[in-house]
Amino acid sequence: MQEELVAGDSLNFPKSTPGYPDSAGWVLTYILVPRTVGGSTISIAATAEGDDHRVALAATTTAAWAAGNYSWSARVEKSGEKYTVSRGQTVIRPDMTSVAAGYDGRSVAEKALADAKAAFSAWTPTTRRYRIADREHEFSSKAEIVGSIEFWQIELKREQRASALAKGMPDPSKSFVRINRE
Repeated sequence: MQEELVAGDSLNFPKSTPGYPDSAGWVLTYILVPRTVGGSTISIAATAEGDDHRVALAATTTAAWAAGNYSWSARVEKSGEKYTVSRGQTVIRPDMTSVAAGYDGRSVAEKALADAKAAFSAWTPTTRRYRIADREHEFSSKAEIVGSIEFWQIELKREQRASALAKGMPDPSKSFVRINRE
């Protein structure tokens, strides 16, 4: 399963399950469970492709998916036997052609950092209440806001690091130096 899916896009990829070939009667199903309360579970049945399985869905099917964070598992089944062959996390992004104006696709850390910086810029001794990441805060001084900014900067760097590593990219928090002797 991909790290990121887009509602309204076609989904088409092969999945090999060594030891559980489709040709031997094993059926592969993906289950996506939203990580928030109230969302609907998504079930995706793969089709046969020789010994492998093919996950293929039309864009009209995925268009109904709710955007959000999901945990998923891939399970094979045959004659009452069931085995989980892989699992992970994915994000379903909204179809940008059908999103209402005003959609903000930033992460919680990105939004909170922007809010904290705006609070820092707007802080006065008479105006001390601000909304940061859907919570209201009251700051006695600008120094208190700096602590909030630093916290959200660290959280944002963690998100960026996790995203880069998940994509197989180098760790952005590490620098490499090459020294050549001549």
